[in-house]
Amino acid sequence: MKKLLALLLVVTMIFSLAACGKSSGGETAPTDPSAPPASANSQTSDGPDISKPVELTMVIQTDGVECADNAMVEEAINKILKEKLNVTLKIKHCGFTDTRTNMNLWLSSGEPCDIFVSWFQWSTYKDYAADLTPYIDLMPHATESLGDFIENGYDNGKLLGLPAIKDWVAYNCYLMRKDLVEETGMKPGNIKTYAQFEELLRKIKENHPDIHPLSNGTATRPSLFFDSTNERENGSLYATDLFNPTIGVGLMDPATSSQVSCLYFSKFYEDLVNLAYRWAEEGLMYDTSILNGSEQVSAGTAGGYGTTYKPGIESQETVTCGTEMVPVCMPDVTEGVLKTNTSFNWIVNKKCADVERACMLLDLLYYDKEVNNLLCWGIEGVHYVKTDDPNIIEYPEGVDASTVGYYSWGKFEFPNNYLQYVMYPSPSNLWDEMVEFNKAPASKALGFVFDPTPVEGQIAAVQNVASQYNQGLGSGMLEPSMLDEFKQALLDNGIEEVVAEAQRQLDAFLANGQA
Repeated sequence: MKKLLALLLVVTMIFSLAACGKSSGGETAPTDPSAPPASANSQTSDGPDISKPVELTMVIQTDGVECADNAMVEEAINKILKEKLNVTLKIKHCGFTDTRTNMNLWLSSGEPCDIFVSWFQWSTYKDYAADLTPYIDLMPHATESLGDFIENGYDNGKLLGLPAIKDWVAYNCYLMRKDLVEETGMKPGNIKTYAQFEELLRKIKENHPDIHPLSNGTATRPSLFFDSTNERENGSLYATDLFNPTIGVGLMDPATSSQVSCLYFSKFYEDLVNLAYRWAEEGLMYDTSILNGSEQVSAGTAGGYGTTYKPGIESQETVTCGTEMVPVCMPDVTEGVLKTNTSFNWIVNKKCADVERACMLLDLLYYDKEVNNLLCWGIEGVHYVKTDDPNIIEYPEGVDASTVGYYSWGKFEFPNNYLQYVMYPSPSNLWDEMVEFNKAPASKALGFVFDPTPVEGQIAAVQNVASQYNQGLGSGMLEPSMLDEFKQALLDNGIEEVVAEAQRQLDAFLANGQA
């Protein structure tokens, strides 16, 4: 319990944002997550000229925690980088909540930001990205580690970013309070259908009439079925591949079909709307709240919530909620699929004084474990200590995420997550599990990015319609009979034109041999 309390402010390194990449076979992760690619080595004597010293600035996330020991960590990193690349790295921290504002300001004003990550803003930040295509030979370890997944960094034939190696597969699950589940006598691993999950919710409600067994998220983000926030460029609804989640356009059967359609016209969506309404009527699902699911669980008003599944999710959410959580995943609706996601692409600023050296530095981050862990965790003995398990670290005695002198919030954002130590209480074999987790069928549209420009007027109109109906239907606040009205409004505002344009672009993408 002491360790749990000490870690309440920790958001563990794998965040619930599923990413994916282009793959012919679906097994694009390195076979050994703890080891660099077979070709990993320092720059050879016949490589690029690095005689000229170069200073580069990298932006990473801190979630507002002051990094008092940043200079100490920089010094340790630069001892390595100076020898290997003749590079001095300046680390610029940016609070997660301020990322969009600060990055836009820095980039537009010319503030040093040589290397940074797209952070859900690919459509904006790619305009500042240097074309890395001419430098691909300088990044052999990155390309080997990423495999076909590197296609997620391409835009109109140009390599504008390098994707982070993290959780690539996306499917949803429900995180439930372990004590409430155990009281029912049901085993989470035996719950395979929505009917069985509904039985679990009813038993929890019977045992605790004052608790809503399931949160439905917030008024703008129903967590029951899918993530429909406007800031997400790539979303997921179980085994679908949505090019634009806010309007539900994409592939409904992405592993086997390239037929584009709209989710809101599917039998799947209709079934979920009916289910949401019934659960809301029976009090099985929390009324719309300003609090998110984990906050409702922490407050004792909800028993669980929908989220994105990945290895280690129960440890992560246990820390977040302050009570032990267990995942419930239903295979009939949560099949993993590799999908396009540009949310975590590493970018070299086109204004960078030495793009070549920046590419070499990024490449190093795909195989150098020492530098990765310095960036992620800081200095051993100061900012973390090793445990008896060689893969697991802890904060030093009397230190936690709020008081440590160096804190990088977005562990998952770094180029190669598999090189990172694992912070207690995440499991020792986390990255081995992640490798297996990332083995999944690839979407037919993997690597495809929809250009909304030709139908931007229709998209704006359709988004307006979706904002009026989708949240209420997805949270059970609107009667299912409103679905017909919703679909007619979509038709009246151009959804068919949007679907047709998305199909045209995807067909061209596939015809060019890009899948």
